[in-house]
Amino acid sequence: MIVAMTGATGFLGSNLLFEIFKQNFTQLDRLKIFALGRAKTAEQLGESLEKLMANDGRKYLGLSQEEYEQKLQPIVKQCIIPIPADLTQDNLALSLHELSNLKQAKIDFFFHVAALTDLRCDRSVEFSCSEINVKGTQRVLDLVSILKVREFIYIGTAFSCGMEVGEIQPDSINQNNLFRNPYESSKLKSELLVRDFFRNKAMKFRVFRPSVLAGRLIERPIGTTKKFDVFYSIPAFIVKNKYEIVNSLNKLYSEIIEMPLRVHLNYNSGLNIVPVDYAVKIIYGACIHSDPSTFYHIANLQPIPHREYGKWMLEAIAVKGCIPSPEEPINKNSLEKLYYRTVGRVLQPYMLSEPMDFKTDNLRSLENKLNLECPPINKDNFMKLMDFAKQQYFGLNLT
Repeated sequence: MIVAMTGATGFLGSNLLFEIFKQNFTQLDRLKIFALGRAKTAEQLGESLEKLMANDGRKYLGLSQEEYEQKLQPIVKQCIIPIPADLTQDNLALSLHELSNLKQAKIDFFFHVAALTDLRCDRSVEFSCSEINVKGTQRVLDLVSILKVREFIYIGTAFSCGMEVGEIQPDSINQNNLFRNPYESSKLKSELLVRDFFRNKAMKFRVFRPSVLAGRLIERPIGTTKKFDVFYSIPAFIVKNKYEIVNSLNKLYSEIIEMPLRVHLNYNSGLNIVPVDYAVKIIYGACIHSDPSTFYHIANLQPIPHREYGKWMLEAIAVKGCIPSPEEPINKNSLEKLYYRTVGRVLQPYMLSEPMDFKTDNLRSLENKLNLECPPINKDNFMKLMDFAKQQYFGLNLT
């Protein structure tokens, strides 16, 4: 099998890479992966991918260090072909040699995973989202048009629907909707490019729209993530400010302290959170099993209310005094001023949204084939996500 993919070193992309290795472990001699990624040289990209496989990839596959070195390490270089590529450059900045290699291959699946996920609202982010997500997708499609590709897979987002509420179908498109940020609108524009490109082509394509991606809840290490954004960013904000008070890593999670913070949110809604390993199993499984659908939401059956996960995260980081509020406070204290200027400014559009029901009915038959269920985001599983994040200090540099 021959696979090409963008974004192999990213959060979703790296887990997809691991899943491909896992599902082809007994026939790795027949696996070839063209990994397109941003790097100055193929050697640099190759080193990054080898390091990724030797660490998190090894753990995902359930291998000891010795087993990895004996069984997988010698094969990784043969399986993965690093190709430096830049979504912001014409022709993806591919060299003639690398382009020739791609043209000669009969690619079974081309996964376009790479994207800029930045939920801020400013002109620089809007420009970057346009360059990377929209124009970058067009450049990838231009490349695909001159390659021999059997199936193209685009990774979008459930939030490309913008500020839609209620039931939302996986193929829903409303270009007149309002969007919370440039990221959402850029992902819709990118998806529309994909749809237009394949409108009159025989090549199969699929569009996957994940909701809010979280750490792993199926494959070990449980909770593993390299991105501490969206819902992770709230405890990260609190932990950073708590550390400035306790000034001790030993006391960071053991000492309960009061931190008055009123968080403006919609009491009637929540976040739809889905583990990244479930997401990649659905993505790869749909392709391998030739699932008949084209458009998919990758979402949990139930969103988790803001007030629920808010209580759990405070318990996890040993903080009291943070409470939900139906309105943004007027007489803000210093912590609240900082919150609404930073994290709150980015997340508030999501926390104030009315309920969104991402329909996933077409996943049931696929889940049965894969013997797979989406892990629910209950307190037990949420705390597992928090445990890993706490070990990593939510991605903060607290030294």
